[in-house]
Parts: sequence; structure tokens; C-alpha cells
Amino acid sequence: MSVSYYTNDYIFKPSVRKHKKYDVFTLLGEYITSFGAIKENGVPYEQYRDNIGHYADFNHYDKDRRNRYFKRHGNQFQFESAGYFSALYLWN
Repeated sequence: MSVSYYTNDYIFKPSVRKHKKYDVFTLLGEYITSFGAIKENGVPYEQYRDNIGHYADFNHYDKDRRNRYFKRHGNQFQFESAGYFSALYLWN
């Protein structure tokens, strides 16, 4: 899959890793991490809002569900971790 999403700091591509939605790279192309989950049957888990857009069909826009996500995972995420990117790009 060659479709990429660029920000000022990162490049996002649909993941080549099994059961992940996205791979994140630096602007120099260095791999950082993968984030977002896909079920064993190949169907992605829903998220509040996919700000990258490749999996936007699985947005649920349920604010209560988003609040429960942050309650479960907390709001302190290590910089550039999978949780960090999920919180910013799938659950915000």
C-alpha cells in the first residue's frame, strides 16, 4: 500500500504488520512504531475518529466510549509510543 499521510513530524502508512492499522515513520523514513488494532478475522476495531482517514469507516463518534477508552488507558502516554499515536490519531 503506497498511500501515505504526512504531518509536520511523521509519515503514516497502512501497516504491513499483522493486526495493526498504521506504521509510523520519521520524515527521514525511519520506522517508529505500529498502532491501532485489527481483529484476527481482518476487521479493524472501531475508534472514536481516525484522523489519518484510512479506517474512517470504523469511526463511532461515541463520546462516552471515548471517555471509557481514556479511563482504561489513562491520559499519560510515553512520547512516540503506540498508545501516544492511538490517543492522538484514533481517539481524539
